[in-house]
Amino acid sequence: MIGETTPVQVADHTVPATTKKSVTHRARIGLVLLATVISLLGLEAILAVMPYSLLPASVRTINTFYTRRGQWHEMTTGDGYLGFKLRPNVDLRFPFEGGAIPIRTSGYGHADIGFRDIGTQAPFQAIVVGDSYTFCDEVVAEDCWVRRLSDATHVSMATLGVSGYSNLAEARMLKRYGPSFHAPLVIVGIYPNDFSDNVNFDNWSKDNSDDLTLWLMRKRAWHPVAPWLEQHSGVYRLMGAALHTRTRGITRHREDGLNLVLRFDDWWMKAVKAPERQPGWPLMKSALLDMRQTAEGMGAKLAVVIFPTKEQAYFDLARRYVPTLEAADADRLSHLVTGFLKEQNIYSCDVTGDLREQGSRGRQLYYTVSGHFNAEGNAVSAASVQRCLTAGGLLRAS
Repeated sequence: MIGETTPVQVADHTVPATTKKSVTHRARIGLVLLATVISLLGLEAILAVMPYSLLPASVRTINTFYTRRGQWHEMTTGDGYLGFKLRPNVDLRFPFEGGAIPIRTSGYGHADIGFRDIGTQAPFQAIVVGDSYTFCDEVVAEDCWVRRLSDATHVSMATLGVSGYSNLAEARMLKRYGPSFHAPLVIVGIYPNDFSDNVNFDNWSKDNSDDLTLWLMRKRAWHPVAPWLEQHSGVYRLMGAALHTRTRGITRHREDGLNLVLRFDDWWMKAVKAPERQPGWPLMKSALLDMRQTAEGMGAKLAVVIFPTKEQAYFDLARRYVPTLEAADADRLSHLVTGFLKEQNIYSCDVTGDLREQGSRGRQLYYTVSGHFNAEGNAVSAASVQRCLTAGGLLRAS
């Protein structure tokens, strides 16, 4: 009707209280995330410009580790048979705990591989295969036990050792390259972590991969982006160092001139307490028999040198910090290996006793943090191996 008004519905734009709270909550989360990102970027910048000497010790150690990993890729290349190998004609300074160490490699006539050049010359009367203890990580060439042994006996020796190698890889190294050296003596260095390295190599060899190093990185990474963060983020390294330390049995021992970080990792505890039950033990035995066969085919004699971990060399100290080691046989692992070698008529030298005796006198034979020999440890080992090989008639008396 004319004059009547028609009711009009007006939309209610009042925001419910719950929606307001949700928006406010999201805004707060966004601000917190933004503040976190800004803080992390600020911390990254601080770590990037801070003088290296002022960084916390744990950060310096982890930084050295990741810098070393980056340069390791410059020095090595993948290999479908060996897992990885050294490149020939490398000449660089490699970061270690004791500082940057010059590392040079020579192919000794091989164009596809390098071996650490320790200053000895062909023709070689002995070749040595093994892992980082045979490569002589963390010391200059002149301090390497292989070089010391060569100098003391006037027997030219070449090291075919590669850091990170397993006994299985060493057997393949000897089989592929050993005969070309025409050496009448083959020395094999073994170390307790060979058990776990053997398992890794065995699993890798069943996978379709031509680079063991990259394969291990993928297997161990919690996320595909983790390797990138390890290389580029100081904050990530700092957090990783803190978490890594908390999840491992680590003790710092400072007394009577010794300054040692002792690590009681799970793999080491198992290898010491029950080595015969480790899955890497049958693989070690198989590799050693394989190397004996290769040496015989070369017309060479074979000797095995057993190197102990820092914790085994200073076992009395280790017992102070780990009660479960009180009843453990310090030499159970060594006895297992030497017993097998004796059964197979393979000559062996266990340097544990000499290292332990010198360590008990307060001599620091390993680096503080690293598990590798320092120059002193290399010297003691060289003398021990010389006495043992001389007694077995494998080296002439000097």
